[in-house]
Amino acid sequence: MKIQIIRSKSEDDSSKTGVGIYADLIEELITDTGNETDVIPFEITIRKGIWYALRSGAIDPLGKILAGRKDADIVHAVFEYCSVYFPFTRAKRVVTFHHVVGKDEKNSKKWFLTWRLAAWIAIVFADKIVAVSPQTKEEILHKYNVAPEKVEVVIHVPKGLRVIDSVEKEHIIGCMGTINKRKNFSAAIRVFASVSTDCELRDYRMIICGKGPMKESLLEQIRFTGLEGKVSFIQDITKDEMALFYNKCSVILNTSSHEGLGLATVEAQMCGTPVLYFEDADIPKEVMVAAVSCINEEDMSEKAKKILKDQTRMEELIGEGLEFTNTLGNDFREKTLAIYNSLLDSSR
Repeated sequence: MKIQIIRSKSEDDSSKTGVGIYADLIEELITDTGNETDVIPFEITIRKGIWYALRSGAIDPLGKILAGRKDADIVHAVFEYCSVYFPFTRAKRVVTFHHVVGKDEKNSKKWFLTWRLAAWIAIVFADKIVAVSPQTKEEILHKYNVAPEKVEVVIHVPKGLRVIDSVEKEHIIGCMGTINKRKNFSAAIRVFASVSTDCELRDYRMIICGKGPMKESLLEQIRFTGLEGKVSFIQDITKDEMALFYNKCSVILNTSSHEGLGLATVEAQMCGTPVLYFEDADIPKEVMVAAVSCINEEDMSEKAKKILKDQTRMEELIGEGLEFTNTLGNDFREKTLAIYNSLLDSSR
């Protein structure tokens, strides 16, 4: 079996996104099972000039797709955007949806319209759609006129994150993710501000790991609330550095309003760190099994205080998170291969 993988350009380990992690997992799976892989990377950016954008976003990937399409059995677009090349392929087509983007997420108009076009091409041309969670499947079915049997749920988890026995918890409250409206880090800062008023927790600090368009507004919020020196930012960290960050944090605040999967929660729990989240957020419940549900910011603050002050409760949550993440996504390989094989069987 020969599989063409259409993916965004491989990322450095220090700037790996959730989509990049997934693409690496797919590549590794196909290689490990002895199947032939034809990786087609692309990059759409004008930061390096118009000619580079045309070459890396159209000429090079299209040339590789056309050159290899006679021999390809499966074409897997590992992100909605990658499906724009589907009209030029002949093999059975698979696309993975990580997140159904909404208008209220404050992305640029150009980005949103491009995503809508790519998503429409994916829906029309794909023989099978992979959703990263049951919630993402429901969003696809709600938004598009797709037969339910065309969409398969395959949950994946990152590799390499673990408890580091030599690292002790520090007085750190953490956040992880792209700094945009959907992640709602402004709420996390307000929760931290409330926690830090407790006389027993005044020496805690907050670290936000990520970068994005709303960083300046968060810095302004931090200055306005007098938290300068207590809230800091880091970005572009390697997987080992990420594991170290999660291990050092006492708790992680997941204040996101919407996630296709919610890897930050899984990553933190794999590293032995409890996670708090808002119960009304659109985050797959299958991923939040061992996380602490909160009604609102005040409730999150109070529950964070209790966890930070109660070592027994902290250890209970750590154990529950480790037990849960130890089994989550264990069927990723067999489910993905089953999708490929079913498509090949249907074409014979």
